[in-house]
Amino acid sequence: MATRLHVQKVHKVEYADIEHFSWKLEQFKDLLYTTDCSVIQQNEYSSNFEVPKSEYRQTISVLKNYDNLDGEEQEEIYHAVIQLMGIEYTSKPEKEVITELISILEEYFAAAEPDVDYLFFEFW
Repeated sequence: MATRLHVQKVHKVEYADIEHFSWKLEQFKDLLYTTDCSVIQQNEYSSNFEVPKSEYRQTISVLKNYDNLDGEEQEEIYHAVIQLMGIEYTSKPEKEVITELISILEEYFAAAEPDVDYLFFEFW
């Protein structure tokens, strides 16, 4: 079973400084799916995947505009966020949790290889 998230730069795997998503492969993918972001992987059991940068940026944009989403969409996204970020976040205000997640996603984006159109994520 996949355990720890690794961010791949220049096709070299480097540990991410942030460990929020370790042991959260499926939850991370669920959040991406919830925001209509493509997750490309070899098969459903693969512990690594790619995400087009344009769609990853769209995920960040959806989260930044969370307050403008309709109630059903907000509920679906917030459920995915809580699953990813951890149950302890249910005691925090929604906006604070969303803002923290946006910060984490932006750090991963900044760490990605600039000349490649995809972000590579690997759990092992």
